[in-house]
Amino acid sequence: MFSSIQKLNFTSLIKWLFHPDTLKLLGIGSASVGIGYYIVKQVTSVNLGLDEPKLLEELENSSDLQKSETLIRILERFESSTNTNEAFHENFKTSALFLTIKLIVSTDLILGSNASRVAHYLISNLVYSSKFVELDGIETVILAIQMNDPGNKQCETPALLHHLKLLYKIIKLSKAKAVTQLEKNGGISLLGTLLTISETPEEIQIFVLKCLTWACEYYSTIPKLLSKISVLPVIANMLSSSNQEIVKYSSSLICDCVKIPEICLDLEEYGIISKLVKIINDETDEEILCNACLAITKLMFDRQMSDIICVEYKIIPVIREKFLKSESDNVIFCGLKFVEFTANSSYQNKILIRESEIFKVLKDLLIKQKILGHQILQQLVSTINELTVQSRKTGNVKHLMDLYMLPLLVNLFQISKDPKIISDLIVIFGNCACSYEEYRLQLLESKIIPQLIQLLKSTRDNTVERNIIFTFANLAQSTKVQKELMDHDGIQGIIACLYSPDLQTQYGSIVGLKNIIFFGPKDKTQWLEIMNYLVSLNLVNHFMELLNKEETHLREPIIEILKRLSEQPTVYQEFGKNIPNNRFF
Repeated sequence: MFSSIQKLNFTSLIKWLFHPDTLKLLGIGSASVGIGYYIVKQVTSVNLGLDEPKLLEELENSSDLQKSETLIRILERFESSTNTNEAFHENFKTSALFLTIKLIVSTDLILGSNASRVAHYLISNLVYSSKFVELDGIETVILAIQMNDPGNKQCETPALLHHLKLLYKIIKLSKAKAVTQLEKNGGISLLGTLLTISETPEEIQIFVLKCLTWACEYYSTIPKLLSKISVLPVIANMLSSSNQEIVKYSSSLICDCVKIPEICLDLEEYGIISKLVKIINDETDEEILCNACLAITKLMFDRQMSDIICVEYKIIPVIREKFLKSESDNVIFCGLKFVEFTANSSYQNKILIRESEIFKVLKDLLIKQKILGHQILQQLVSTINELTVQSRKTGNVKHLMDLYMLPLLVNLFQISKDPKIISDLIVIFGNCACSYEEYRLQLLESKIIPQLIQLLKSTRDNTVERNIIFTFANLAQSTKVQKELMDHDGIQGIIACLYSPDLQTQYGSIVGLKNIIFFGPKDKTQWLEIMNYLVSLNLVNHFMELLNKEETHLREPIIEILKRLSEQPTVYQEFGKNIPNNRFF
């Protein structure tokens, strides 16, 4: 038998040794000796001073517990050796450890007193090898878990727990590569099944949940696989467990599941909303709170679920008090995320948020902007941005202005270096400018328009450019702002954006110019002054050039502007110069 083992390469040896038929044929003792022989041959070949015949005899004539002690002694001796070159050392260590895991897979060895030493040795060394996944390590662990199914009378909880801990470590280290192999070999279904077996101990459930949660990071369709094998109701019920660890990891897994809309609808049938709301109301553990909040946030995409969460369960005041006023950055962040998603789901929710006095808490956070974490500050501005959309319907901009939040936002704009924060603030200013003249004048008084003009000239960010243009388009409804734009070359910047590669920016520049022309001064002399200024910037030429192009989406607003401009003699003269050369006419 030993000679046949020697002829096998390493991968073949693993597969041969632990094929179910081989295990039946050899029995645990023989398998241990075979593996021990292989290890001893490798070790003695690098002159570690071990007596090969004596070790082989010891392996053959000892109990399984003694065998494990002998093998561990050999491995530790090898580990401390300085006589081997690095490449061989690494290669052998991997091989030896792979073989040792086979001993652990042989369930009765794990019951020995050395079980924890073997498991620790493996977890500490084996999974760090890049060869683990390549050499069917995942397949081996799945086999080990299958042999210890809690539904199996021969199941040994310590063995199964060690295998799951090992699998968890593998997933964390090998990431996508490991998860792909796990799914390919039926590992996801196996883990899901473990959760559905009533005999599965809680300590096993915890590590199954941890493995599945980490696997979701690298394989986004895992929730769908769990749904197919009817595991989701079990996971949902775990949210009500008295075991904090189970609640923590089941809520984390639910966060991954709710990223898939169709699964959200399934979860709703299992009472997921009431369970998450109960956690948000009653829980004190920060991680569980955040998991529940993020999960319920994802459910807000569905209008019906949104109404249940906000109207029936009245969750918004709880989020205000428990999350937005928290001392924890993570909890505040999750609360802000919830408010943003809730506001995004409907304009009625935007009103509900305002009526729940959320804005006052947001203002308090803005006041503390210098001590807030960067991620929270980003999310805070993003949340306010969403709340100010559809402001004419919601009245939220008026509420923001009444609370004197604009100076705080302007101050943040002036000191921030973060492109995302700056971009979102510009949108907020645009939303404010869209509402009423008094707010446009407040923005004018804040002295940010020259800064916006300079930023428009210097930015290479298409999103920032587009947001500035739409803000200018809204501000241009005010004649006083038009004067400011003229004085600081802002109108030239708007015209330059007619040629932006971004179609939305092009359209925004058209709207801005249209507002300048249609909302110009009532005094005819002043209005003519602005029109002549536009002509001096070759605006008519620019429009004629654009009409020659195939950008059909721009033609209608351009023609509307030109019709209004053509009422002026100076503009009409410009038409006379351009029309003969314009194929559009």
